[in-house]
Amino acid sequence: MGVQYRLANRNSASPRESLEDCYGAYFWVREHSESYRIDEDKIFLVGGGVHMAFWGAGRSILFKKKPCGVALFNPVLNTTETGFGADLLMNDSFDFSPLHHVSANYPPCLLVHSEKDQITTLEESNAFFMQMKLHNNPIEYVILIDANHGNIIGRERKNKPQSLPFFEYWLFCQLPFFQ
Repeated sequence: MGVQYRLANRNSASPRESLEDCYGAYFWVREHSESYRIDEDKIFLVGGGVHMAFWGAGRSILFKKKPCGVALFNPVLNTTETGFGADLLMNDSFDFSPLHHVSANYPPCLLVHSEKDQITTLEESNAFFMQMKLHNNPIEYVILIDANHGNIIGRERKNKPQSLPFFEYWLFCQLPFFQ
């Protein structure tokens, strides 16, 4: 299922409202899974903005049941003053920063980052990857050469074919979790 969540540049939404939309969609799918013949034990979060939902994926207080996996494409991982979005989040910038809240027991993760991304940095993805490994969380990390921020899943899709095989392979490798 595709989720359209509110964004600051389209709907004048706050990051908190965007996060509420992501959580709301996740909970709605779980709640209505039977009527749509969805196995609620096989739900993955996939996307660029899903980093907002990933922030909570390891926090069991927010998720009674974690997603089976999370695929992140050029995610904003550091929302503090040294990252992206602190001006929008103000006093919540540290609380919303996935990089600063990695702990054990996160779901399996695929992290795909574009080499020439000018919104989110490779350094942030590298740091996130290291934090995930430090906490023994399963993670695969792919850097797309000569690609920009929107090239993977945004409007510019010239590198989408480059990222798709990584995603398909990663998803296939998660199948043992379902048996």
